[in-house]
Amino acid sequence: MYPPTVPPAIRERYGGAIELDDPATASAVVLRRAQALRECCIIAGDNMLIAQHRDTLRYAEVRSGSYAPRLFDLQPKAFVYLRREPSNTALMEARPQIFRIVEVRRNGVLLLEGRCSSTFTAHLTHVAPCHLPDVDPTQDPRLAMPHADIPCAA
Repeated sequence: MYPPTVPPAIRERYGGAIELDDPATASAVVLRRAQALRECCIIAGDNMLIAQHRDTLRYAEVRSGSYAPRLFDLQPKAFVYLRREPSNTALMEARPQIFRIVEVRRNGVLLLEGRCSSTFTAHLTHVAPCHLPDVDPTQDPRLAMPHADIPCAA
């Protein structure tokens, strides 16, 4: 379990040493900090309850049998993002490059084409649909990457 992250704005309120030479000032500072912490704990606790309730509802829906995952139709000439396996949870799942589907094969393999005109294959479970309205479909072979294993940028 990781320690909780304290937002910088909150940290500034609690930062700094308490001047213990003046008991009245020290007690006022401690009381202010205690009140702010009490408010933050209430908010954090409420957020935790909301997240737990949402997770409970999602678990119940998935396990009930009525859950149907969202399906998307992959057709040639459609644009997709290529998903990658994240090495940690801070990374995005999809690469920022956009690829065009050239061919959809029966076994679920897609032939994808990058903006540099190079093609490669990927399984349909590793792509996500791109819904951007202004994708530039022009090809530019000068964008080709030096290695054949690395897909080109869109």
